[in-house]
Amino acid sequence: MMQNWAWIRRYIRESSLEYVNWLMDDDVFHPEKIAKMIDYYLQDDGITLVTSYRQLMDKDGRILAEDMAATKKICATTSRFRGKDMGKKLLLEMLNFVGEPTTVLIKKEYMRNGGFDWSEQEEKYNIFDFPTWLELLSQGDMIYIVEPLSYFRIHDGQTQYTSSAAIVSFICWAKEIQYAYKQKIFIENREEYGQALYILMEYVLRILMHNKYTDSESENREYLWKLLQEMLSVLILPTK
Repeated sequence: MMQNWAWIRRYIRESSLEYVNWLMDDDVFHPEKIAKMIDYYLQDDGITLVTSYRQLMDKDGRILAEDMAATKKICATTSRFRGKDMGKKLLLEMLNFVGEPTTVLIKKEYMRNGGFDWSEQEEKYNIFDFPTWLELLSQGDMIYIVEPLSYFRIHDGQTQYTSSAAIVSFICWAKEIQYAYKQKIFIENREEYGQALYILMEYVLRILMHNKYTDSESENREYLWKLLQEMLSVLILPTK
């Protein structure tokens, strides 16, 4: 996975392309996705992120009737949101309602040197989607289109549902929250920071309970143990 993203990072930095939209190999674009999204960038320089509702489908491409928490629509009609508000919402809920890499159309000029990381954390903890959304939201506003313009496939082989992926995701969220509070971007006061810490603690308890009752023979136990230790270490976040 890291090799894939390293290649993409290099390609984006070295190419002259103006817009970026990933298409993960198990997802699907709506035929008019790019055309509909790019219009918002062309109409308003204050827009730095364009996303949409994404429809869930199973491994055979059948549309699923129910959404996951992260894929539920955040509004009833296509709307514009302040980037500052959406960045805060992401961090205080620890819920990626913006979408997976397939979901969002990005204008390259808003990506810092073609990179993916908002807080310049260690690359091994970078999940690549929500840190990139935070980078874009720190610079302008977001458009959320209620029409499903991409389709997110759910299947058993996805690495995002493994224990190691959950732990790395937690560390990434924690480091983003730490950076946001330190820089007073999105999380601007101790009350908001306290809300974020509460959500972090709930998340870490779910991960610990999952690992207690789940057989992890399919994953490297030594690697998982190291990740758990690192996960617990990032709970000690700045207090000022």
